[in-house]
Amino acid sequence: MQERSASLNATALQTTQAAYEEQLELLESDCVTRCPNRAELRQQTAQLLESSFVELAANLRPEISVEIGAHEASFSERLKTRVPSVRALAFEANPYVYAHFAARLHECAIDYRHAAICDRDGVARFSIPTLLPTGAECPRLNPISSLRHWVNIREYEETIVPASRIDTVLPGPPDRLVAWIDAEGAQGEILTGGTMFFSHLAALYIEVEYVTRWHGQLSYESLVEQLRQHSLVPVMRDNIARGQRNEVYIRPDDDTMRIVMPTVNAYVSAVRELVTSTG
Repeated sequence: MQERSASLNATALQTTQAAYEEQLELLESDCVTRCPNRAELRQQTAQLLESSFVELAANLRPEISVEIGAHEASFSERLKTRVPSVRALAFEANPYVYAHFAARLHECAIDYRHAAICDRDGVARFSIPTLLPTGAECPRLNPISSLRHWVNIREYEETIVPASRIDTVLPGPPDRLVAWIDAEGAQGEILTGGTMFFSHLAALYIEVEYVTRWHGQLSYESLVEQLRQHSLVPVMRDNIARGQRNEVYIRPDDDTMRIVMPTVNAYVSAVRELVTSTG
């Protein structure tokens, strides 16, 4: 990791910081916070970010992609369409979700596995919500099951699932590696079990929480610092919900910057246009 860090330069870091800060200013402007249809605006920024990350990842021509908390593995499928040669690994811990999607995804040449990626190898306790805070029943095929409990949900089906460190799955990952992580509060466990993995990532899409949504979750500040220690810096973000958003991190070495910055700049322009039209 020290060799990789040495390839980073001040100009690249200033470029990524400027792009990210412009998005912060746009997405937190008065016209956004006062928008009467803010939910739709959030959804539009989320869709923009997803499609931009797929394009960014495809342009990197990765040898391997990893999707953690994959659910239906839409990122893996979209990337595989763009880069047929990629080895697409997707991990889903919810046994109901895995059983529902496994056959179709295997037919699509996605390496879809039933496992919780965390800080240990073996097994882990996994919690599937059964009752929402509204009192409505929560279907087992849901995207909010986790290694942790959500602060507003108290009724769960507890189960034991296969578990693995991502460094065990990929003990010697390639240089051109991309990842999508939607871990429902378990980012800390994934980072602990992925020292080698994160030190090789070229680009990362990750859902983050900056308020407490999951009991015992890693703080946002600690998450950003740990990613920075792996020489990953934020370059794009959306505005999906209060206390939660998706962010894109890249390794700002010369080669990665040359490939990804056109997509980043296009995303910033699209967000600027969206916010301007809202205003």
